[in-house]
Amino acid sequence: MKTTDALVRDYYGGRAMSEQRIDAVLDAAGAGRASDRIWYRRLAALATVLIAGFAFAHLQLRDRDMTDLVLAEIAMNHSKQLAVEVAAPSFEALRSAMDRLDFPIRPHRSVGGVFDLLGGRYCSIQGGLAAQIKVRDRAEGRIHTLYATPMTPALEKIGAHEAVRDDVRISLWGEGGVFFGLATDDAEP
Repeated sequence: MKTTDALVRDYYGGRAMSEQRIDAVLDAAGAGRASDRIWYRRLAALATVLIAGFAFAHLQLRDRDMTDLVLAEIAMNHSKQLAVEVAAPSFEALRSAMDRLDFPIRPHRSVGGVFDLLGGRYCSIQGGLAAQIKVRDRAEGRIHTLYATPMTPALEKIGAHEAVRDDVRISLWGEGGVFFGLATDDAEP
């Protein structure tokens, strides 16, 4: 006695669909091919994802590059150890003497409470007018350089940051619409 599988094979083994029926089935199904409209949508979605990814990566790299540029510029200026052009006993006196500055240069009271002001000079940070202020640490007697420049959208993205660049320890922060950087020789471990 034959099994069911053998009976089915025998019955359908000699039968075949006509060429017209095969063509009709393939035409109705679209031969397994997605329409052109679906392919365009898939390509548009892929292009959108790629563009968004590249834009995000570009913005991240640009912000990191800006931080590196500012750190390098502050480290270079600090390493030059240029003398002050305006000696001043207070930030108010320094601000009066440096009348080209259109922003306040008084840093947070924690900086003013730890350092004695020696004086300052004009400089630039990323092409903008800045103040380069020499201060002495009251406890250690070490000389530090404080930088102040108006806050820009590019500098605002840097935010609070600490790093060592070219053997100079640098702290960056923003306060009251002013971008500050404090630099010192990195003698600390």
